[in-house]
Formats: sequence, C-alpha cells, structure tokens
Amino acid sequence: MAKITSGTETEYPITSGGGTGIATGPDGNIWFTEANSSFANVTPAGVVTEYPSQFPAFYILASLTSGPDGALWITGDLTSNIARVTTNGQLTNTYPLSTGSWTGFDALGPDGNVWFTELIPSYVGNVTPGGVITTYPTPSPDAFPSAITAGADGNLWFIEEVPGQVAKVTPSGTVTEYPLANAGAEVGLTAGPDGNIWYTVPFSFQGPSIARITPAGVIMLFALPNPSAVPLFITSGPDGNLWFTDDANSEVGKMNTSGAGVVEYPTPTNNANPSVITAGPDGNLWFIENTAFGAVAKITTSGTVTEYPAQVQNFQDGIVAAPDGAIWFAECYPNSIARISTSGVLSTVALTTPNACGNSLTVAADGRLWVAEQFPGALSRLSAIGGTGETIEPTHGKAFEGTVAIFEDGTPAATESELRAKIYWGDGKKSEGTVTGAMGGPFSVSGTHTYAKSGTFTLTITLTDSVDKATYTASPGEAVVD
Repeated sequence: MAKITSGTETEYPITSGGGTGIATGPDGNIWFTEANSSFANVTPAGVVTEYPSQFPAFYILASLTSGPDGALWITGDLTSNIARVTTNGQLTNTYPLSTGSWTGFDALGPDGNVWFTELIPSYVGNVTPGGVITTYPTPSPDAFPSAITAGADGNLWFIEEVPGQVAKVTPSGTVTEYPLANAGAEVGLTAGPDGNIWYTVPFSFQGPSIARITPAGVIMLFALPNPSAVPLFITSGPDGNLWFTDDANSEVGKMNTSGAGVVEYPTPTNNANPSVITAGPDGNLWFIENTAFGAVAKITTSGTVTEYPAQVQNFQDGIVAAPDGAIWFAECYPNSIARISTSGVLSTVALTTPNACGNSLTVAADGRLWVAEQFPGALSRLSAIGGTGETIEPTHGKAFEGTVAIFEDGTPAATESELRAKIYWGDGKKSEGTVTGAMGGPFSVSGTHTYAKSGTFTLTITLTDSVDKATYTASPGEAVVD
C-alpha cells in the first residue's frame, strides 16, 4: 500500500483565479497568472499582491518564468507575444511573436531594402527604409534560417541551419533551397570576389570545409588542412582572398578562390573564440573575440593581429564597416552597439529595448545602420554616429568655452538641427552642448563651464538623434584643470 503523507493546507484568496502559470520569482516570492489577463504574487508569509489586467496589450496569460535578468517573463496566448515584468509589477515591454520571435541576421539587398532572417518562425523577409516589413516562409519548415548576404546574381543567399543547406531568395520573395548531402550545419556565408557565394561547413563527411555555390546552385567543398578546425564566419578580404574565423583553434584563416593556399594565423589571446569577421575601410580585417570580457580585433592581410578590449560577454555575430569610416559591432551585454575607429577609439550607443541582444548589423542604401535584435524579434535603425571625446585644459575659477567632442555620422543627409548634445563635466555638473557641422558631419560639440577646483575630470558627452531617437555616447574625454 502506498504511503500517504500528511500536511496542512493554507489558502490565500485572490480575486481572479484560473491562471495557468506559476513560478518562484527572483525576489523569492511566488508569482502566478490570473484569468483576467493579470499577474500577482504571494510572499512566503502569505501576503498577496495583485496587479491590474493587461488587456488588450496582453491577453490570456499562460506560462510564467523567472528570467536571468532579475525579471519575470510571461507569454500571452491570444495576443501572440511575450512580456517582461519587473518584480515591482511593472510591465516594461511586450515582444510580438507574429512577425518574428527571433530575428537572426540582416543584409542590404539589391532592391535597396534590408533583408533579414527569422530563425523562429522560419522566415526570410525585408524591410523598406520606411519600415514596411514583408516576410516569406522557407519551403523547409523549421529550417532555422540564419546568416544572409547579397549575391552578385541579384538575389539574397542565406543559411538554413537545421536541414544543413543553403538557400536563395529573389527580391520578389521566391525561395530556392540547395541541400548539401552528409554535411552538418553551415554557419557563415559571403559573396566572393569571383561572383560565387562562399560559406563555412564546420562538420562534413570530408572534415571541416569551406564551400562554394555558384549562382546556378552547383556546390563544391574544399577541405581545410587542419582536421580540428571549426570554421565559423567568412568574408571577402581586400586582397582578393576569403578570410574566415576558426573557433576551435583561436585562429583567423585565409584561402584563395580556387580553394587552395590556406593559411591560419593565431590570435594573441588563447581561447579567444573568434566569431564574425568583416573587411574594414583601412585595408584590414576586423573580427570579434568572445573571451570572458570580450574584444574586437583587427588582422592585416599579412597576418598581424591587434586586439582591443570591448565588453561583449555573449557570443556575438554582428560586425560591419559603416559609412562613417569606423567598425560597428553588437554587444548583447551591456545591451548596446559599439563603434571602434580604425585607430582603436571606442564609443557606444545603448539600445532602448531592455535585453534586446543586438546581433547582426548591416548598412542600408541611405547610410543608416540596421541591427537585428534577437530577443524582441525586431529590427532597429540607427544613424551610425560615433564620437571621440577631447582633452581640454581649463583653469579653475575661470569659464572654459570650447570643443569637447567630435561626432562622425554615417548618414549623408544628417543635419545639426536633428542633434542635441549633453555634456557631463565630471565634477557633478552637466549642461547642454552646442552642435555645429555641415550636412553629413562631422559634428562638433562645444560648451561652457567653470570648474571650482583643480584636478583631472572625465568628460562624458552624449548626442541624441531625434530622427532615430537614439543616444550615442562618445569615448571619454578628459579635463585637466589647473
């Protein structure tokens, strides 16, 4: 006979039962959903707090879980979205699932639109410069489409990770898939200088390889000489070669378009886990290193690597050379997009959606930067502005007036009237800055301030673009006050 355990039941009344989600929250309380499209919590002592209904933004709340960000995440069944709720009951954001719950990569298409992949659901789509989105399902269901690039044939080519195949989509939305037998998932792809599409195959029947597909769909694999290699991302280099990252060996490799002449160069940091790579405007290749803190690095075509610490802390897939002459890359954490000049000066712009986890980036025909945000399933458009703080030498007790930062803009049509600046002088004071510059930039930020005492102070200068509603932070400046 089964043993029957005993216990004492204590009930706590609520106004609207019938919810289906319950979980322990990051605050130690029990959180649950209610039938009236609301959520509530109960403390270990039995104190119940109920929050107002979220209808119509959020309808029929289902599962609920505690997230790694210290918040609650809840699904809305009939509104097809996910919400983030803080432990004080504030609904901070809802993320639609109907137009794409997990945006992967994006690229500029020959039609002037930005094309993107949606890993979940399995779509490829485009967005016009005005923000109109059109999506197309992949013929293979649950194909997990990822990396995408524009081909010389006027089509977009992308990877389908789950079937292990490459596909193309015409500007009108017709998708054609090309399977690669006995090959594992492909990862990155690029348009080669020979008019073909090249992509990495980390695992195949003949070992790690680089693959080539012609516009007609003819595929050929080129095995890498190192059987332990794990090639991830690939790009065309300024020297006419294909350049790729080798995650397993912390190396960057190159090969020519005949599939020969493979050379790999080690990174100075062991276990750097290099991922995405792109050709820079300075004749070098730039790539992300996924170390514990993170770094962006450049490699010359002769194989010399220089590393620059840059907070990443998530395996990142997004890096691009922008029209402002700098390299931009995604930072899932701390939820921003970073800019590094070819001389190594770093600046950032924060993403407005919490925990957006920016991933792939591309430059549109109008010069603006588009970012695929993985977790909201959304795309963001930025003006690609990056700034460098100046070093100034004021005298305490006397008013300083002058330039404190220079901002470069990647949008040719940008004007100073669209921009507002704020200067944080480092002594606890702040003031509005004056923005000046010709259309398209560069833009100077100047201001006036009087320091009460001598010392060295860090200058922080931000620039807000009213068109894209984004705030850019320049690399730190310095005030040396005598």
